[in-house]
Amino acid sequence: MLPAELRSLARRVLDAYRRRGLTIATAESCTGGLIAGALTEIAGSSDVVERGFVTYANAAKQEMLGVPEATLLADGAVSEATVRAMAEGALANSPADVAVAVTGVAGPGGGSAEKPVGLVHLATTMRGDGTRHWRMEFGGIGRGAIREATVEAALEMLLERVGESVATRPGQVRLSGLNVVVLFLGAVLAIVLGGMLAFLLVQALGLPRRGTAFLGLMSLVPSLAILLWVYLWIRLKSRRSTTWFGLGEMTLRRLAIGVGGGMAAAAASMAIAFLLRPLVGEPDNIVLKMIEIAGGMSPGLALIILLFAVAAAPVWEELLFRGALYGWCRGRLGVASSALLVALAHALLHLDPAVAPALALIFVWFALLYEWTGNLWVPILAHATNNSLAVLGVWLYLAGWLD
Repeated sequence: MLPAELRSLARRVLDAYRRRGLTIATAESCTGGLIAGALTEIAGSSDVVERGFVTYANAAKQEMLGVPEATLLADGAVSEATVRAMAEGALANSPADVAVAVTGVAGPGGGSAEKPVGLVHLATTMRGDGTRHWRMEFGGIGRGAIREATVEAALEMLLERVGESVATRPGQVRLSGLNVVVLFLGAVLAIVLGGMLAFLLVQALGLPRRGTAFLGLMSLVPSLAILLWVYLWIRLKSRRSTTWFGLGEMTLRRLAIGVGGGMAAAAASMAIAFLLRPLVGEPDNIVLKMIEIAGGMSPGLALIILLFAVAAAPVWEELLFRGALYGWCRGRLGVASSALLVALAHALLHLDPAVAPALALIFVWFALLYEWTGNLWVPILAHATNNSLAVLGVWLYLAGWLD
């Protein structure tokens, strides 16, 4: 019996494709036909579901879908190259308009350090619109749960393929192009409204405009406004519970990758900024400006910088830039192009010419961490670690310990 959530999702897929007059073919390895089964459990699905291929063995992938033997030998059955070839082969061997393909390690055995249990590659291809790829890491949650999660992801990917916005499982945000624009415009509006609210609070409370409290309100309120907007947007676009943002997704392995990745990013960015400093002059850095306005490094200001730079900013910046913008670009461009484009957009938030190249580099690095682990919490943690070390460096510099 299909779980209620998957049944609802399958019905959404069928309705979306029926409205557009499109048909679907499936090519499945680790799910063994469960995607086609989920769709065909809904009565009347025959006008959308054209056919399905269950290609569990490598020989079946070659014979039924035309996956090149060289691809299987070089990249393996569980890989981006193979799943793309599976999707394209399903479309080539059917009259369907859209094909979805999955291959992964469902466990409990068969995993490795490079391809752990729970790793799944998915792809969709559409006539005249190219092939898109998702990589998911579900972890060792059990064979049945991995297969069910893969079916869910495949149905979500089919929705995304035709422009339907879908918020996926914890740590993932998958959006169509229009919804990315709406999300970013909403974030800009949240900054403006948050800044106006903070300024009104400053006036109402009679706070001095060159003090710590002023800086705290003017920095934290807009950030919290963006977080609230993103949360409400996700809730509006998804019927899921709020556990989509659950810390349960942060395994020990991802924790280590996030912290280690953040430390590497901090070291690289500081080195680049140090080398470029003689060429571009002193920084036009927002943190230093805040400290200068406040007139010193008070304990209250230290807390403000910690909260803003280490807690609030990494969360909303990664949600918007990594979860939304990168997720959208990644469905249309390659990893390197998407990472560079999003990194440049992200770096524009910062004013220091010496730091901007370093920021572009580390934001590419964060995108690669996201691509590698398939989880948004990893770049959030890496970002927070990088910010923590950067703030510590500012404190040491201002204290004269780095002169």
